[in-house]
Amino acid sequence: MIGVIILNYKNWKVTIECVASIMESKFSEDIYILLIDNGSKNESVDRLEAAFHNNKMVHIIKLPENLGFAKGNNIGIKKCKEKGITYCLLVNSDVILKKDTISLLYVEMLRHKDAVIIGPGVKGEDNQRMPSSRLSSVRIIDALEIGRWIKTKSLNEDEVLECTRVYSVSGCCFLIDINKFIELPAFDEATFLYNEENILGALVERSNYSIYIYPRAEVIHKHAASSGGGEEK
Repeated sequence: MIGVIILNYKNWKVTIECVASIMESKFSEDIYILLIDNGSKNESVDRLEAAFHNNKMVHIIKLPENLGFAKGNNIGIKKCKEKGITYCLLVNSDVILKKDTISLLYVEMLRHKDAVIIGPGVKGEDNQRMPSSRLSSVRIIDALEIGRWIKTKSLNEDEVLECTRVYSVSGCCFLIDINKFIELPAFDEATFLYNEENILGALVERSNYSIYIYPRAEVIHKHAASSGGGEEK
């Protein structure tokens, strides 16, 4: 069994679309889908419960308030570990998975014994490749968002055919080895939203584990929707 954690915040429509893409997966083993509603004040929970009340694969946790990306995912990771799940896919609600995404990432996770995180290649709704990884740690000017126009060394993911070690991957979707991830130790709950990828990269760099990207596994990322940018009223 593999776990899939999806945080929902007000955007029940895109969350349902995300789950639908997972349901079409070619992955041969059982999938435990955990929807964590991050304190939505609209009709999200009612809509999600109505959509999945007869679906034994989907389980819903309702949080009393918006705890943010890090805390919300840590709650889901702990729940998956309690169920004896070893590997878990963390997915933004505005992400659509291709049918072979989970299978491809899972096989690579089993092959790379040092892997704690493996991310897929990310494309936009226009099917254009989006930068999905970093080869080195974030610079101060990048963190301050004043270096966005300065070129930095990056991976040409269109030319990468094998699973490749990187510093960090996109936070919109990645597979984790739960036990290794918790050793890091998991997400820094001092954050609320954004910059988690860079923190994880720094933690992994100081560990005996590695982060990989496998661009042959692909997802489509609809920007802004998962953070409430396109919320349903």
